[in-house]
Amino acid sequence: MKSISIIGIYSIFFSSLVFILNSYIFPGFLSEGHFLNWDAQHYYSIKNGNYSDFRTAFFPFFPLIWKFTGFSILGITLFNSLIYLFSFYWLTKVFNFTTLQILLFLTIPSVIFYYLPYTEAFFFLFSSLILVGLKKKNYSLIYLGLFFCVVTRPSFTVLAPALFITFWMTLDSLKERIKHCFSASIVVSLGILSVLTVQYFYNHSAENYFSIQKGWGNFLQLPHLPLTSWAGGFIVRLDGVAFLFAVLTGLLLLVSIQQMKKQKYTLSPEFVFSALYIVGIGLLVLLFRGGSLFSLNRFVFATPFVLIVLYYWLEYKINLTPKQIMLIGIGILLFWLLFGSYVHIQVLLKFLLLTLYMVLLFIIKHHNQSIQRYWLIGLIAINGVFQLLLFVRFLTNSWVG
Repeated sequence: MKSISIIGIYSIFFSSLVFILNSYIFPGFLSEGHFLNWDAQHYYSIKNGNYSDFRTAFFPFFPLIWKFTGFSILGITLFNSLIYLFSFYWLTKVFNFTTLQILLFLTIPSVIFYYLPYTEAFFFLFSSLILVGLKKKNYSLIYLGLFFCVVTRPSFTVLAPALFITFWMTLDSLKERIKHCFSASIVVSLGILSVLTVQYFYNHSAENYFSIQKGWGNFLQLPHLPLTSWAGGFIVRLDGVAFLFAVLTGLLLLVSIQQMKKQKYTLSPEFVFSALYIVGIGLLVLLFRGGSLFSLNRFVFATPFVLIVLYYWLEYKINLTPKQIMLIGIGILLFWLLFGSYVHIQVLLKFLLLTLYMVLLFIIKHHNQSIQRYWLIGLIAINGVFQLLLFVRFLTNSWVG
């Protein structure tokens, strides 16, 4: 009951703040039309039967569910919210998250995508099936989740390789590795075939997915420096945090693999899979968008995979000294040079503040447990503020991802 109470209290608190903003600061910004900004408009069009041309880049499961249920715009938004909260509660029970961990995960800023007419809530649910299946070695759950992930979002290019590598790293028997990699390949193929079938039903042709993606600017290309994103400024830093998180996740995975080899233990498959997904999506966006990282914060932070990686980090047995934390901070500050942090003193100061925020992830591994707890609470509070800010930005037609 502890986790459901925390989820319920936070949901009421966040909703109350949103309604206060709607009543006194942004009158009417909760009207239905404001929920159809950006990709939500495309899903709404597909739901209404306009599934052609560039919109075939969007996979059909969510808009078809929307059409089948007959929900209004606000109705599907509420439905998505409930799907996410139910899935999140399930994960809290399976992984036994602590109170502060639950609050940290609930306040991740990009969580706002679960409260919108986007695919994120369903993707969260189906990805959770994979994670729970990996933890419990329930392959039926894994394949069920994998199939629905594939038909929900064009995620197979990352999910499939991540799952293959996870099987190869965590299964002992060569026969089992081959068996489950082959089974996953069949599931992914069936998912893709299902998407093409729906597209053919609407268009009497199945457009080549990759040619459509190329039309959106997604094709293999060298990234240009400095790295950037849509809308500039704030969003560049937001997607920059997602890219840095992908890099740090890769480093954590490599260190964990080295320790596994030395100490001869097996890494949890749900962590390996989650880490590989986050690293994979970071590389995919970097290499296929020419250095523009738009929407990366959504692809990284609006997934259950970030929860598993953060949970692994929070449980990771390491105590950092103040000197080590300071050196990490310097490294992060230098990392922002990839984003042109050097162009102006004001830009540099903003990236400096962002560095201090990212350093909180390492201060919570301080050897003093009281310091760990206080700074973790601080991180939760900061996340909560930015979560509300992102929600307001979306509903006022400002790009967030």
